[in-house]
Amino acid sequence: MRSYRFIVLLSLLALIAVGCAPVFVAPQTTATEAPANDTIDATFVCPDGTSLDTVFDNSNNTVTVALPDGTVTLPQVEAADGAKYSDGTTTFWNKGDEAMVEVNGEIVYQNCVAQPAN
Repeated sequence: MRSYRFIVLLSLLALIAVGCAPVFVAPQTTATEAPANDTIDATFVCPDGTSLDTVFDNSNNTVTVALPDGTVTLPQVEAADGAKYSDGTTTFWNKGDEAMVEVNGEIVYQNCVAQPAN
């Protein structure tokens, strides 16, 4: 009878130990692993046929815009509506699928429409 109790007690302890053990342990990441991609590539085509290739970098809150006269990276600034990026000289502003570019206070591209990704 005593050995029966001992076997039952030992069995219960084993079940409790197994029940408390983790079923899955997530692998730990290392410093050498690359961070998740936090960029979005988009191309906007303007009514005059100009193509504006952009890269939105959400981790740095910037947009890089390939303009016909050069590429510029702009920091995000406060906007009442949409997303606005500006360095004080060049401004890229988009809302939904449309974008515009302003240089030195003059609109140089407007009504540019995002193109579907290929």
